Amino acid sequence: MVFVLVHSLLTGPGVWSRVAEELKRRGNEAVAPSLLGPGGAPRDWREACDAATAAVEASSDPVILVGHSGGGLLLPVVADAVGSHVSGLVFVDSAVPASAGETP
Repeated sequence: MVFVLVHSLLTGPGVWSRVAEELKRRGNEAVAPSLLGPGGAPRDWREACDAATAAVEASSDPVILVGHSGGGLLLPVVADAVGSHVSGLVFVDSAVPASAGETP
């Protein structure tokens, strides 16, 4: 199982370091792709989704997407982009996107 840990666009992948360490200690793979652009500035949400999607596509194992805060709102877009490769979504201190239409 591979956990792709998606950070908020206002933070960086380091927020997941302790979680990634624990997941690895328990025999899982954990990847925390950076969604930040040059100089650490937040990327556009589309570019952030592309970065997260690339991390998922790099694995041939089943993937669990885990999103923190605003990163959670990106999970359905990433899951749709990679299809059946994603086994589940976990929202951590995040709103859950609307099941249809736009999410404010």
